[in-house]
Amino acid sequence: MGMHRNLISIAFLLTAICMVQFAGAQTAATPPATQPAAAALNCRTPMAFMTSYDSLAGQDPPAYLALYSLSDDPDVQRLAKAQAKFDAQVGMLQKIVGEKWGDDAVDQMLHALGLKSLRDAQSATIKQQPGRRATMVFADGSPGPGLIKIKAGWRLDFPAFCESLGMPVDDYLKQLRQTSKFLPDFADGVVNGKLKDPAALVAEITRRMK
Repeated sequence: MGMHRNLISIAFLLTAICMVQFAGAQTAATPPATQPAAAALNCRTPMAFMTSYDSLAGQDPPAYLALYSLSDDPDVQRLAKAQAKFDAQVGMLQKIVGEKWGDDAVDQMLHALGLKSLRDAQSATIKQQPGRRATMVFADGSPGPGLIKIKAGWRLDFPAFCESLGMPVDDYLKQLRQTSKFLPDFADGVVNGKLKDPAALVAEITRRMK
């Protein structure tokens, strides 16, 4: 799952514009993913939505984009497209790490990236807000993404996320690109055995993210 704002508070999220895809890692580790319909996820409650979001790991960007509630604002649109690509990259890395070393290693990897995991979501508190909105607060006190209920169920509230960045969208996208450029290297290191265990992966993430 994938959040940095921490750098990214939506990316379980787990999340750039000119990103290198995990082509080699996908070939070595997993068959091509099929796209799940958003309706296949449990979107009936905010907590069900956030915990089932994790099941998208290994899917392509459109699967993530379908779970964002958007507006016509150009900044919201381009932020969402970039975030979906980032989420897909993190999700693929999550899938590769999970298949090789298990859930504990996934948690360690996501935390090293400054992101939250499924377990973090499961222990979070959901606060219902007026106007069919909800917010998540993680057990460590850090805020999670804002959610909004539409006809199809709960979604990530991207206009609210865009407003909450605390920086111009271009600056945020620059940070997103900076983080995303390392992700294929981490995946390749796991697949080809250069990163021999979760500790080595965490150490490499920490070194590259300085």
